[in-house]
Amino acid sequence: MRRFLSLVGVVLLSIGLYQANELSSFLARATPVTAVVTSVEVRSGPPKPTQNTPVHVRFSLPGGEEVAAITHMPLLRKVKDGDSISLLVDPSNPQVVKLPFLSELWATPLAYLLSGLVLVCAVLFLKVRSGDFNRVPETR
Repeated sequence: MRRFLSLVGVVLLSIGLYQANELSSFLARATPVTAVVTSVEVRSGPPKPTQNTPVHVRFSLPGGEEVAAITHMPLLRKVKDGDSISLLVDPSNPQVVKLPFLSELWATPLAYLLSGLVLVCAVLFLKVRSGDFNRVPETR
């Protein structure tokens, strides 16, 4: 069971490191822009705790090109048509837009990294507690 938990912990750590690397690469290329909300999609039914509202935006790149994209707003942040919002845009792929909130950018990589770290530390703690590191291997 410990080997399985160790493997899951290492996989979670790997996913977290990969996502953190992808995000830091995006942030190195990203350009801040101010976008105008063109429409907010209305969802029927009660919102789910993890549900984000799709928001259609239009903005201009530094080169003057007009771009339309879709971003997702957290449930707690309400916007309406015509509002201005700040976004981070990848100039080489302007459809990739992210909100410049710390929680929006780093929540997923940190969740993977912390859960993987907790699992690996728990397995190490159990190994130390059971005395696996104190045993001398048998020689044949």
